[in-house]
Amino acid sequence: MELLLAPEKWHFVSSLFEEEVDFAPNPTHLKWMRTHRDCHPAREILFALKGDGIYGFKDKIYPCPPGAIFLFNSYESHDNSYPATSHEMDHLWLTVFEHNVVAKLLHIGDGKIKAVGPSPIFIEAPAARLLIDTWDELEGSSPLPPTFRRAKLITALASLLLRIAECGFKKPEGHIEPNFQKQVIETIRSHVAKTAGRDVPLTEAARLAGYSKFHFLRLFRQETDQTFHEFVDGCRLKKVAAMMQERRTKTEISETLGFSHLSTFLRWMKAQEQKAKLGAKPPDPILSIRKGEAVKEGH
Repeated sequence: MELLLAPEKWHFVSSLFEEEVDFAPNPTHLKWMRTHRDCHPAREILFALKGDGIYGFKDKIYPCPPGAIFLFNSYESHDNSYPATSHEMDHLWLTVFEHNVVAKLLHIGDGKIKAVGPSPIFIEAPAARLLIDTWDELEGSSPLPPTFRRAKLITALASLLLRIAECGFKKPEGHIEPNFQKQVIETIRSHVAKTAGRDVPLTEAARLAGYSKFHFLRLFRQETDQTFHEFVDGCRLKKVAAMMQERRTKTEISETLGFSHLSTFLRWMKAQEQKAKLGAKPPDPILSIRKGEAVKEGH
C-alpha cells in the first residue's frame, strides 16, 4: 500500500517515453532471455512491489526494484516467466484487454511462481476504461510534453491500482466471485476473436487468464461448450472467409493468421476440410479454397 499510494516512487520502462531506469547488463540473464521471450497481442503491465531483480524488455535488461513499472505494448517482446535463480520478489501483473483488465499478484522465489491472495482480480469500467483510453491516447501522436503525458498515465494507473487494492481488502484469500470465471473466459474469447487466434496459443491464453493450462481448458469447455482449439479454428475460418471476400492471396491469409509457412496453412485448411467431412456441412471457406475459388495463389 505504501508503494501504491506513492507515485513519486514510480519509475517507468516503456516505449511511450524515455526510460526512467538504466540498463543492467547481465550476460547470464541475456542468454536465458534468448529462449524465454514473450510477444503477443495483449498489452501488459508489470509493477514491482517487493524484492530486487532484473527483467528483460525489447532485448535489453533493466533493474526491477520496488516501484519499477514496465508497460508492454502489443507485440513488444519481454521475458517469458522468470529464471529459476530469480531473487524473492512480489510482482503485480496487469493484462490490459480491449474493455477490461485482469490483475494477478505473483510471488517469485525458490524457483517457483505462485499466485498470492484473491488473484486474479477482474477490473471493469470506469477504472479499466480510463487506463485503456489513456494508453491509446499516449500511443498516438500527441502534442503534449513528456511530463504531461507521464502525469496522465500516472493518474489513470493510480485509479486502477487503488481499485485493485480495494478489491483485495474486500475479498478473503482464495475467494472468487461467482461470475468471475465467466467474465475471464469471455474476455479471452473476445481477445482471440479480435486477433483471429494469431499469437494466442493455449499456453498464452491460460497465462493471460491467470490459470494453469489444464484448469483453463476445463473452464473454457464448461463456459463455451467447445474446446479452446475448436474456438480458435472457428475464428480463423471466419477470418479466412473475410479475406477471401477481399480477394486476398493464400500467402496473405497465411501470414495474417500467423502461420509460419504457406504449406502449414494449407495443411491446416486440409485438416479443417477433413473434420467437416466427418461432421456437418463444410464451411464455405474450406470449399472455396479446395476448389480454387475466390482465393488467388500467392508466393
